[in-house]
Amino acid sequence: MVSRCKAKRRDGSPCEAPSVLGDAETGYCRSHAPGAKKRLSEQGKKGAAVSSSTLRHPGMTAEELPPLKDHGDAKIWLERISRAVATGQLTDRSASAAIRGVSEWIKAHEGQLTAHVVDDLQGEVDRLKNELAGSGRKLRSA
Repeated sequence: MVSRCKAKRRDGSPCEAPSVLGDAETGYCRSHAPGAKKRLSEQGKKGAAVSSSTLRHPGMTAEELPPLKDHGDAKIWLERISRAVATGQLTDRSASAAIRGVSEWIKAHEGQLTAHVVDDLQGEVDRLKNELAGSGRKLRSA
């Protein structure tokens, strides 16, 4: 059975909130436990600081950044992210996360480009081998 808070509300009615683990000995809920007023006030201030930070640094919208299709788009992203930090639109932490994302995209894109280059070079090597083999046959028969 859940024990209920033994505190009274301002209107004199019982609190009815469950007493919290750790405060069960005292019989109070989280709001009425000894030191709760100070703790709740500090938590409220932290919440206000987070909200204030969010208001000061609203972030960027998807429309501000083009889809990442090539290295030119990545360059645009990095420039806009830098500008957003400089103007207070993004926090350093948000910018770092975004830059890491762009960096990972670049690595993946470069890997894909490297694979295409290797495929193209292999095709060219095969073509040259066939050409040399063909010309060698003609020289032998002449």
